[in-house]
Amino acid sequence: MKNSLLRTLLIGLILAAGCSRPQPGPSASPSPDEHAHHHHHQAMESGPPSQDSIYNLEATWQDQNGNQRRLIDDRGKVVVLAMIYSSCKGACPRIVADMQAIEKQVSAEHPEAVAFRLVSFDPEVDTPQRLQEYAQEAGLGPHWKLLCGPEEQVLELAALLGVKYRRTGPSDFAHSNLITVLNDQGEIVHQQEGLGVDPAATLAVIEQLLAGH
Repeated sequence: MKNSLLRTLLIGLILAAGCSRPQPGPSASPSPDEHAHHHHHQAMESGPPSQDSIYNLEATWQDQNGNQRRLIDDRGKVVVLAMIYSSCKGACPRIVADMQAIEKQVSAEHPEAVAFRLVSFDPEVDTPQRLQEYAQEAGLGPHWKLLCGPEEQVLELAALLGVKYRRTGPSDFAHSNLITVLNDQGEIVHQQEGLGVDPAATLAVIEQLLAGH
C-alpha cells in the first residue's frame, strides 16, 4: 500500500462505487421496521474484498479514548470489524447488535482472544469524544475499539473490505451492511452481509481460527 498509484486506484474504485445507484441485495434490504425508524438509509451491496492483509495499511487512527493506533496493533488476534457512523439510527445499531451477539457467544470460552473494532466513515462528526459516548450508549465493553481517521484512509480501508458508502444527506449515508472477520495476520477470511443474519457461519469461522492458535 506504499505505492501511491495503487492507493489512488483503490480510492477511485470506492468513490466510483459510491456514486453508483445503490442496489440492495436480498439479505441486506432494510426491513419495514427499519424504514419506519430511519427512512433515509439505503443498503448498498458490498464489493469484492482484498486478498491482502489490511495490516499493510500504515495509517494511524484514533480510538475512542484519544489513543493513537494502527490496524497492525491487532496482529495475533482474531478481529471482528465493521464500518459504521454514530448518527445512524437504522442499520448501524443493528450491525453493532449483531456483533454483540457474536461477542456474547465467543467470549464465554475465549474472553480475551477476539477483538471487536468499529471504524467510522463520518470523520467530520465522529471524533474520539463522540465515539466514546457512542461506546457507552451501546454498552460496548473493553474488547471494543472505535476508530476514526481522515477521509482518505477511511476510503482506503473501505476499498480493501469491499464496503461501499456514499453520503445521501447532511447526516445520512447509504452503505454496505458488512461484518468482517480477520485472521491473526489481518487477512479477510469471512464476511457476514445483511442485518439480523444468523451468525452460525461467522461463529464457526471464528472457532476454527481460535482452534488454530
